[in-house]
Amino acid sequence: MKSQAYPESLNVAASTSGSQNLPLDIREVVYNFIATINSSASPINIDAQAERILQASGMCDDPINFQEVERVLQDLTPEDRLAFERLFTNMREAYLELANNPDRDCFSEAEYARYFGDLEQVDLVLEGPNMEKSDVEIVEHLLDQGFSIMSVMEKSRQRSFGERNIQALLENVTPDALATNDRDDENPQC
Repeated sequence: MKSQAYPESLNVAASTSGSQNLPLDIREVVYNFIATINSSASPINIDAQAERILQASGMCDDPINFQEVERVLQDLTPEDRLAFERLFTNMREAYLELANNPDRDCFSEAEYARYFGDLEQVDLVLEGPNMEKSDVEIVEHLLDQGFSIMSVMEKSRQRSFGERNIQALLENVTPDALATNDRDDENPQC
């Protein structure tokens, strides 16, 4: 696999020493996830309420430092690193699903399991005896930003999906249909 040049804005070491110990596949995964989150100061296709929530939170004012995350991940066992790789890959896919499909509803239970199923294993690693508190905080900062941005986007999708469904119902209601419902006392719908 060809090495990727990482933008200075992500604070990536330009040298080939030190952080190059991390396997390239997880470097790519983490880089792509962080780049997606850092570029989310104004996620595409969210409603005005979601935009206000995102701006008020200030979460986009504190970008993720790729070099710090990379340093933490290089000390993990291959098995633990794989759990992080899967989680970051799936979280990025979840973000892109929300960003690219503004007409969708919120995630289903199956989608939650697919996108965030590795979170439990990642939490166990973060709570384990081999993680320094400062390292845990670095990874948690990344995860918190990712989850916060996706939560705002998902709520925006859910609101707009619900509004469209209500609008469709209202467009199909006729005065005759309302009158018919009033006369049907034998089978109330409530």
